[in-house]
Amino acid sequence: MEKSSIVKVVPADIGWSDLGSFDSVYTEMYNPAKENAILGSVEPILVDSTENLIMSDRKVALVDVSDLLVIDTEDALLISKRGSSQKVKEVVSTLQKENSVLLDSHITVKRPWWQDAWPSSKLRLRPGSYTVLQDEVNFKVKKLMVTPGKKLSLQLHHKRQEHWTVVEGLARVTVDDKIMNLSRNETTYIPAGAKHRLENLGQVPLCIIETQIGSYFGEDDIVRFDDDWGRE
Repeated sequence: MEKSSIVKVVPADIGWSDLGSFDSVYTEMYNPAKENAILGSVEPILVDSTENLIMSDRKVALVDVSDLLVIDTEDALLISKRGSSQKVKEVVSTLQKENSVLLDSHITVKRPWWQDAWPSSKLRLRPGSYTVLQDEVNFKVKKLMVTPGKKLSLQLHHKRQEHWTVVEGLARVTVDDKIMNLSRNETTYIPAGAKHRLENLGQVPLCIIETQIGSYFGEDDIVRFDDDWGRE
């Protein structure tokens, strides 16, 4: 917003914090009853540990530590002393020198077929997204989630083939001129160069495990022929 030329400002007599650092998050979220600031869906285990900020959606245990920032995400883990969070800029500089993919993409990526309003499924997976489960030199594994009634673009890849396994939901799969419906525990194979598409025919989020095998797995190895969101 600081770089925008179309912002208007009006006076407001309200409390305000821009939460510009993890230290400011700690100040706002500190809970005297727990002697820590805790953000996340899973309660941490705290043994003689106080004055910490813990942000995580998995089980975290702290033993005999104080004044720490523990920021645990799918992408990376940050541990810092409170009061030093501004030095995160130095971490970013290091990642830039390393040409790290962390600067450009997340482990879980929202796609246009995302639906924020959809309630959490029993699989605790987010519809309209993909999550990278494993990324190796010669293969890559993703978890695809598709909202009911939505479909991916008709596309092909030159440098990889894909294997799809349905974990939950009802899928309609197009591979060149062949169209098939797949349900839980059924699979299909997409050769390199084949036009293919995935669609959710069911009433619940569709979950697919996609295994890619080939020489390159970048998102720029996608040639789109038809897309509901105008992507090329």
